[in-house]
Amino acid sequence: LEFRRVLFRSKKKTIYLAGGSVRDHLIGKTPKNYNLVTDATPSETRMILKHAGFKEVKPQSEKNRYEKLPNDTEKSKIFYASRWDKRGKEMEVVAVVNGQPFQIATLSKSPKSKNFTPDDSKMASSIEEDASNRDFTINAMYIPLTNFSGPNSDLIDPFGGANHLKSGEIKSVGEKFDDRLKEDPLTGFRLVNHFNRFGKGDNIPDNYLKSMRKDNVFDDADRSEEHTSELQSLRHLV
Repeated sequence: LEFRRVLFRSKKKTIYLAGGSVRDHLIGKTPKNYNLVTDATPSETRMILKHAGFKEVKPQSEKNRYEKLPNDTEKSKIFYASRWDKRGKEMEVVAVVNGQPFQIATLSKSPKSKNFTPDDSKMASSIEEDASNRDFTINAMYIPLTNFSGPNSDLIDPFGGANHLKSGEIKSVGEKFDDRLKEDPLTGFRLVNHFNRFGKGDNIPDNYLKSMRKDNVFDDADRSEEHTSELQSLRHLV
């Protein structure tokens, strides 16, 4: 992540490794996806990337924003917007370097699930405010990428995610599981997935199961092949 540290430092903005990328890093696993957040606005992020030689890929249509992205041989240094609120305001871009995507989101008061589209996204004033709108504590950790001459080891962990990861506890941020479930029913599937991957013990807390029964998490579940194993587990539990 060297170029990203230097890139944003030069513009007096901070960029952080965030979410599942930090979680995987702490257990010694190379992140599958690199999630980054920054205190730069989307327009500032666009300016920073263009100044660094990234080529912007513009949406081709309003309905299907990207009908075609460059193939791997063309992806040397490109970026494109990847998430919007209902007003069409950008919330996140993806920067691609030689085929490797890096999601760069502006600190936000909105939930982080891609399945949730806020009416009007508001920029968060702090990491803590951004973290309070994430799903689980193990996904609400950050590492500021400020050291461009060595490793970055400072951990920002407002809700104790590192301890929960170590003890195998899967806890919702601020005990807002009901809110996250209403925003995105697939939160229940992520819960089961996280228990299978990171949890210790066999029991998902009863209050989480009660919430999933109440909200009928199966309404849209069968159309999601991605969560087949979690669906089977949920049907057994709930």
